Amino acid sequence: MNYLNKTQLLEKAPALFETGRADRLSHIYKQHNGEIIMDLMEDLNWHPVKAVQASTNSRTPESEKNFKKTLVTFENPDVKLESLSGIKANIMFSTSLDGYNANNFMFGCTKELCANELYYAESVFDNLRVVHKNGAMEGFIERVHEYVRSLPNIAGQIGEYQTTRLSWTDAQLFARQSLELKYGDYAKSPVEAVQVLAPMHGERTDNLWDVFNIVQEHLTQGGDRSRMDNGRWRSTKELKNINKRVGLNKDLWLLMTAFASRLK
Repeated sequence: MNYLNKTQLLEKAPALFETGRADRLSHIYKQHNGEIIMDLMEDLNWHPVKAVQASTNSRTPESEKNFKKTLVTFENPDVKLESLSGIKANIMFSTSLDGYNANNFMFGCTKELCANELYYAESVFDNLRVVHKNGAMEGFIERVHEYVRSLPNIAGQIGEYQTTRLSWTDAQLFARQSLELKYGDYAKSPVEAVQVLAPMHGERTDNLWDVFNIVQEHLTQGGDRSRMDNGRWRSTKELKNINKRVGLNKDLWLLMTAFASRLK
């Protein structure tokens, strides 16, 4: 696996290495910039494989434009989800030094959907919030070890999803409820449930895990087309907002868990 070095991280997410802080913050604000976290994670043998940085908008004060939110995905070559090919355990770290966002460590897994495009479906099922204050990082290392110890249970859970069969009616219901999670109301969705059930890669399958990944890819990557009332075509967009992307992935994981319980 090719891990990102600090030079590459600086290119992809320069706000990670910001050493300043927003002017309005008080003296009790303890800065944990990305470089500190990178070194800590490397000591634990977790290495960055992906990094993104949020864009600013016209409402962002000029003095805070260097403190954009960033998201980094880590992998550990020694940590594996046994018996699950193509699925890797990961830790995702998001932060911003604007005073509005704590350090968030999210525990999950990635499924490689398309090696050529290097697109991964990220699933988040637990998180640890660390505020920017002295002593706030205490306990983080033990939490990482707890996550690693829990991986056999997580692998078993995913294995259960892979053997849970969905009828076409249940698959459409899953897709419909997923669209409701993203748009708030199915009536506001620009696409139909059946559209997000079409595999972007490979053939259609009927197990819950694959349906989850297919729907998730559509909802996060976009590219689905629909015709508006005026006859013009429109396409769904890639979900680039870090908070919305992470939030949607967590909601979809919970939806999959609920479906698995119902279909037992």
